Amino acid sequence: MKKYVSAFLALLCIFSLSAIAYAAPGETTAPDEIVLDRNFLSSSDMTEVDGNVVLTREIAAAPRTRSAAAECARESVVLIPSETSSAEEIMENIDTGNKYEEEYDNTLSVKLYTTIYYTRKVESGKKYLKLAKVSGGISDKDSVVTITSQLLRIGCADRLTSSQQLERYPTGSSFSYSIPANWKYVEENSTLYSVGSYYEVTMKRGSSTGSWKYGMSNFLDLSLASFS
Repeated sequence: MKKYVSAFLALLCIFSLSAIAYAAPGETTAPDEIVLDRNFLSSSDMTEVDGNVVLTREIAAAPRTRSAAAECARESVVLIPSETSSAEEIMENIDTGNKYEEEYDNTLSVKLYTTIYYTRKVESGKKYLKLAKVSGGISDKDSVVTITSQLLRIGCADRLTSSQQLERYPTGSSFSYSIPANWKYVEENSTLYSVGSYYEVTMKRGSSTGSWKYGMSNFLDLSLASFS
């Protein structure tokens, strides 16, 4: 059984939108039950319905009893344009997406994969990009191969925001890192900018003392420099 919860949220500071919250029959909800943050945007499908913008995502819901199967809840946010904005303008300014890449190392011993999540906006006719999250990991590993270390470099940089780069050192078979809240948008299609990640693993075979590295990049665009 699916539970459907829809909410109308106000974004007065951006689009002068007005909104209310409501619950389906037999259910209760609160206006702040759904938080319209970058995590919600990056994991939602966005469509236009009757001139409004609908953001929808499905989330796992805890079963009501121990014997019950896991339920699926659907969260929806409907943005209602004001007289000075259209659905198209709203969608252009909250465009979100993700990009998945995977590669095997050159010995086919392990598969590396990453997904970068991003948001786009338009201001004064210029397009801007910002990372929201990076996830990934390793899979399909040869049983005699040991991963000795991992390195993840993340960047959302241009000539004005070159400090927006960081390194993380995953320890398990998967990872997920949110981008610092103070990172700024970079101008898309500018002369020099880089938005994406570089993921590298060091591995060895059996009891051998020798090791080798393999790295992969996942970029929305790369005109400044790689993070490898």
